[in-house]
Amino acid sequence: MRAGIAVLCLTLLVLGCKSPSVVGKWSVDAASDALAGAKDAGVDVTWTLDLRADGSFEMSSKAKSPTANALAKFSGTYVADGESLTLTTAEENGLPVDPPRNEVATLSPDRATLTFEAGGKKVVFVKKK
Repeated sequence: MRAGIAVLCLTLLVLGCKSPSVVGKWSVDAASDALAGAKDAGVDVTWTLDLRADGSFEMSSKAKSPTANALAKFSGTYVADGESLTLTTAEENGLPVDPPRNEVATLSPDRATLTFEAGGKKVVFVKKK
């Protein structure tokens, strides 16, 4: 009986300490440093990130201005380890990236935000609910 209670307590402890999943859809926070310059220039930029349960991802970046539109798509794999998440980009706009490119982001402890550093500016993704 004691062994059964010990196993139950250990199981509850492990399940209770499990971090929330990073799987899901994310979008860039409009207040991110990286978007400030674009908005000042009259460019509307949106970034989305889809982290899938199989360890793959797809990211897209759309930019709209009065004179032009641009779309970029990236795909590859990711690994979440503690408070860091590494994206390994294997394709950009449907073409292979050789060698694959790694980007490391910081996850907030509650896994609600994901912060990349790009060109000295922070890009903050927020998990959609």
